[in-house]
Amino acid sequence: MIDSDTKPKKPIRVDMELDLYGLDPYEFRIYGHIARRGDCYANLKTIAAICKMSVRQAQYALKDLTDKKLITKIVRKGTTDVYRIADRSEWKELNYTVELKSALEYFNRAIIRREKKDMAGAVEDFKQSIKLYEEELKQKEGGSTRKEKDIQDARKELEKTQQRLAISEP
Repeated sequence: MIDSDTKPKKPIRVDMELDLYGLDPYEFRIYGHIARRGDCYANLKTIAAICKMSVRQAQYALKDLTDKKLITKIVRKGTTDVYRIADRSEWKELNYTVELKSALEYFNRAIIRREKKDMAGAVEDFKQSIKLYEEELKQKEGGSTRKEKDIQDARKELEKTQQRLAISEP
């Protein structure tokens, strides 16, 4: 048995494009599992057990990841299929509107500005991000729970930043 205290600790890094891709938790977990292994030869039942989900959830997640071209599936007759992470150039492009793409850019810039202690700039970028998300929601019939969640996240980050700004001002 490997003692986890003696293993070197490596930080987990998630590329911005993957983070913004909008994977559900099952897809993200399966993607992480395959990324850790390199080539994943495990059968569906084993993948589901390791990733702590039902076989059906694993099946849907693998199909969605394959459809989005985030992973590749190599079918092998008479044995398990092989899954591997696809190169970024092969990913299916997301269909962002101009407003949504700009909203994401403002949000990411606000996070970076906040990390650099530019609180006033971060507040302005969060406000602009929220405005663009709201414009995007108005254009789409029936709204989108994903976009509504993004607006809520941007508002929470804006509030945190405004609180930090208030504390830092004399």
